[in-house]
Amino acid sequence: MSQRFKFINSFIKRTKSIQAMSRDIEIIKTFISERKDFDYKVEIEDGTILNLPNLFEDEIQKIIYTTRKFYEQDILERLEEYVPKDALILDIGANIGNHALFWVQKSPERKVVCFEPVSSTFEILVKNIEANNKTAQISAQKFGVSDKPSRARIESFKSSNIGATKLQHDESGDLSLISIDGFISEENKIGMLKIDTEGFEVEVLKGADKTIEMHKPIIFVETFANKFHETNRILKGHGYTLREEFPSDNFLYMHAG
Repeated sequence: MSQRFKFINSFIKRTKSIQAMSRDIEIIKTFISERKDFDYKVEIEDGTILNLPNLFEDEIQKIIYTTRKFYEQDILERLEEYVPKDALILDIGANIGNHALFWVQKSPERKVVCFEPVSSTFEILVKNIEANNKTAQISAQKFGVSDKPSRARIESFKSSNIGATKLQHDESGDLSLISIDGFISEENKIGMLKIDTEGFEVEVLKGADKTIEMHKPIIFVETFANKFHETNRILKGHGYTLREEFPSDNFLYMHAG
């Protein structure tokens, strides 16, 4: 048997093996997705427990599982330089609670109010808060955030990244939107706004106008090129400067005073 033939034969066998493995993986994924009681949990390196029911599809959950760390932990560690140890943090677009749990694990004096409008994601968020006995530090609110109370619907949903779900204003929609100014009491001293709302950041800031003026919180915002200039203009108008730029279109603003 020639070397060339041996190589081809070996390649075919490997290819068939890979194809068989791929089919087996798909069968396992289907089996798990059809099990209504399936709820995968993982304990990451600091002892935090995270429910990852979308592990086989969602990229963020895959990263958490494979690294046994918080998603974007390097960014969160850098932010620690700026976030007060006793801050009240508004986590707008909380996803499954990754950031919120990191913040309260770092300091038990912190409190976080999470906003997450998508029902399936909200359920995971609540489970993760409860799994870590953090209900005294983290509250979960099933609202989206905009410039005023209104309604919305899901415009796009990707199972490969549930955190990238996009909303669309729609008064007949099934999702409730609130404004920060209308939701937060003036007595609450806000230390930080984290905004990750897939295109709603300008509306969020407009609806937090009084809160920003009164409390001058640190603002950590994800904003893409098409919204960056408007986001920057609004924050500069409040006396903020861009303190640091992070990967994945995340920006840290702090009040100049």
